[in-house]
Amino acid sequence: MSTNRIYHSATLLKDGRVLIAGGSPYARSGALDTTEFYDLKTGKFTAGPKMKKTRAGHTATLLNDGRVLVAGGHGDTSAEIFDPATNSFSATAPMSVRRYGHSASLLPDGKVLIAGGWDKDYKPLQAPNCSIPRPSSLPRPLVWKTRAQAIRRR
Repeated sequence: MSTNRIYHSATLLKDGRVLIAGGSPYARSGALDTTEFYDLKTGKFTAGPKMKKTRAGHTATLLNDGRVLVAGGHGDTSAEIFDPATNSFSATAPMSVRRYGHSASLLPDGKVLIAGGWDKDYKPLQAPNCSIPRPSSLPRPLVWKTRAQAIRRR
């Protein structure tokens, strides 16, 4: 990589590149808004577009349509979408809870389950605080729900 990074994400894109996003250059340093690509064919790194926010401890989930949902990071509720067709990031609706160090899983119906991690006060978050965005509604803002809200609406 061209930049030292810890707490970053690396996501294999459908075109064969790897999107490496955010992180911190070293422990207890500020988060980065920079990205870079790793080309599997050439073995080289190239600079990518800047994200809308600095992020470390976030997740980056490849969506069914090839875009990437980047969510959270230290003390942040924000989320954004990377579109490889335009090579750019666009902001989307924030999560309901600040979190970092969480997990994100693409579900069979195209939703992304975001669960666990730490809150802004460095306390672990439990499963009932999970967020479920609806990528199928993109490019409109995502609808984030807490598990409790989703259960009440059933």
